[in-house]
Amino acid sequence: MSEMTVVSALGVSMWADKMALMLGGAKVMALSYARASKDQKRKSYSVDQQSDMNNEEIEKNGWTKLGEYSDNDESASRFRRKAAGREDFAELLKEIKTGKANVLVLVDVSRSQRDLEVFAMLRNLCFENGCFFWLVNGNLYDLRVTADRNSLANMAVQGETFSDAVSDGVSRGLAKQKKDGRPASRCPYGYERFKDQKTGAFDRQVFDVTERTAVHTETGTVEEYTTSDVVENIFRQLRKLTTSGAIARDLNSRGIPSPGGLLWSRQTVEFIARNAAYMGKRASYGTVVSDGQWEGIVSPAVFMDVQRILDRDDKGHDRTGRKAKDKPDAEWLLSYAARCAECGAWLESKHKSANNGAAVVYRCSKKYCSSVNFAKFDSYVESVLVAWLSRPDVYQRLISQRRVNDASIKAHEDDIALAERQLGENKALRMSGAMHPDDFVDMQKDLRDRIELAEKTIRAAAVPDIIQDLVGPDAAEQWAAIPEVATRREIIKMVCAPLLHKANKNPRMPIEKRVSFGGFMKDLAA
Repeated sequence: MSEMTVVSALGVSMWADKMALMLGGAKVMALSYARASKDQKRKSYSVDQQSDMNNEEIEKNGWTKLGEYSDNDESASRFRRKAAGREDFAELLKEIKTGKANVLVLVDVSRSQRDLEVFAMLRNLCFENGCFFWLVNGNLYDLRVTADRNSLANMAVQGETFSDAVSDGVSRGLAKQKKDGRPASRCPYGYERFKDQKTGAFDRQVFDVTERTAVHTETGTVEEYTTSDVVENIFRQLRKLTTSGAIARDLNSRGIPSPGGLLWSRQTVEFIARNAAYMGKRASYGTVVSDGQWEGIVSPAVFMDVQRILDRDDKGHDRTGRKAKDKPDAEWLLSYAARCAECGAWLESKHKSANNGAAVVYRCSKKYCSSVNFAKFDSYVESVLVAWLSRPDVYQRLISQRRVNDASIKAHEDDIALAERQLGENKALRMSGAMHPDDFVDMQKDLRDRIELAEKTIRAAAVPDIIQDLVGPDAAEQWAAIPEVATRREIIKMVCAPLLHKANKNPRMPIEKRVSFGGFMKDLAA
């Protein structure tokens, strides 16, 4: 056996030291790996440049290239978002496990990873499978030599430290961006954003008033629109209790493309309706953190009204009443608008055989606790609703309630502002070391819970304008003028929320004894 080589348990020829490897020529099996993160400013070597540099080293030493691997636009830090990235890195590890490789060629250690845990795994894998040598930026290292292992480890530490520093810098930048009210990276639909021509920094964000043309899918009518008007109309329609599905269908029929250039959906409409940017606020993970440096398309009051409408049903149902995968019966007014008083389930319409032909009834959708003739139930609920809306005292009660709510809203808004200020102060104390980490975590959680509760209270206090518009001596005419069954259904759920009780085996029990009401009728009862 040559003094220059030894034989491992795997039967693979391993070079005794660096000198032996350098003299090994074509018998040395080399692996090349290159990686680059997203680098729009081109400050780092590209994958192609790295591969070329690695190949030059392999050719210069006369080695045989066993494999060449590269990952482009892939982070190697512990902060990376993609759990299943770096496909070629995984293939590299498989090749190392075969025991055929003698040397791993890299431009620098950070190309393989920016995570000490990954570095240790890669180093150990190479050591266990006979790939004892790493050629990094033209310098050869032997994993069996303590000084070389220490040098590589220091490079790995520097790589992870750089990654941590970048992450800390990004976090500080984002925190300041949120505090200052600068917008998120993507410009919201309905706005137009401008940057400073010299620095590329954010300059201003204004309504998108560019006129666009849409062609109605059925009539061929041409319509001029702006995206900011579309957003404002979405909020306006939601306040009128138009369902998000109906809004999406209307926009699609008018030929107006969605923000992504495709068809509108209920989810797209509600995504816009939930975005606090449209009331001129900067939010983070659903929580408003500061006033935005732009004007809101809608006022905070309008935005909160819409949140209250969208949040009203908290039992896993959408605003139509059913689970999102289903649809309510469009023809029957109280289908999934009234509930069973016995078990709380929605009432659904059901065709039922009768002596004089088929009949439609409403029945409990879960346990079938109760049922009632649809015409009798519809007529009674609508008559009670209109009569209540026509009462002279109801308008005054609504106004008084709104004043109370407005005062409550102001108090909760002040509480949110205080809590947000305390969040920032606590973070500063934690960064300076004046606050224990455990105390910081507990206090931040308590403050965020306080903010969330206050925001929910504000949304619950809102009264949609359409309800206030219905109240008055002409309530019957206003009610009759609403053509959409879905809108009427939403008003019924909010204003009177009917509950149907059992007939107690008495088919002649008067309907008024079987029905009770909730909603505003219950909240504003004397």
